[in-house]
Amino acid sequence: MVASILIALVCLGAPVPAAETASQLAEVRFDFETGDLEPWRVVEGWFEHPVSSREMFHNVYPEIPQNRYNHQGRFYLSTVERKSGPSNDEMTGVMESPVFVLAGPSMSFLVGGGQAENVYVALCNLAGQELLKARGRQTEIITAWIGRHRS
Repeated sequence: MVASILIALVCLGAPVPAAETASQLAEVRFDFETGDLEPWRVVEGWFEHPVSSREMFHNVYPEIPQNRYNHQGRFYLSTVERKSGPSNDEMTGVMESPVFVLAGPSMSFLVGGGQAENVYVALCNLAGQELLKARGRQTEIITAWIGRHRS
């Protein structure tokens, strides 16, 4: 299945090449360790600082040691960060990953943020049809989402 990830307000992403030998598992990995949005793109709306390295949550979560963001790596995708000052939940739009082939039986990613109807991460086919959706848990705390795609 050929797909891309569309983000309506929250997600992760920049590709690391898939495994190159038959002995390795073929994976597509998205992260933002380059510190920029490439090769993702904003296709609708606007985000002031979509790739962030913020260390501390905006809110206080007693269950998280030292209130530090639990993101993977140094950089992560954010739809609320500003270059300076407090977060801004009013920035809206859609970000799109590069197209990739979904060949395995499942996919997983990290997601945090809201649960509103218009706040989600979606797996879409090339026609733009949303095949799967995932939402945060109404918190900045990032959790793993693991799902199976349709055959």
